[in-house]
Amino acid sequence: MVLVEVLLRDAETGTPIRYTPVWLDTNQTSTDINGLAKFDVPPGRYTLKVRSPVYEPYTATITAPGSYEIKLRRILL
Repeated sequence: MVLVEVLLRDAETGTPIRYTPVWLDTNQTSTDINGLAKFDVPPGRYTLKVRSPVYEPYTATITAPGSYEIKLRRILL
């Protein structure tokens, strides 16, 4: 097993995006108070998805192990 870390930040302010669901294929967790989500998975390629009612959806293919910083844009209401 290897570690994948995903740090979510607001694209405009740079502040951490807290308590937001993050998926790595079928594995799901949420970011912590610092905007960090961690996965312990076998090495390989995965589809990373972030969904939030406040930010635009994000999907990307990533490789494990790795650390990723994702900047999300707010949805304008």
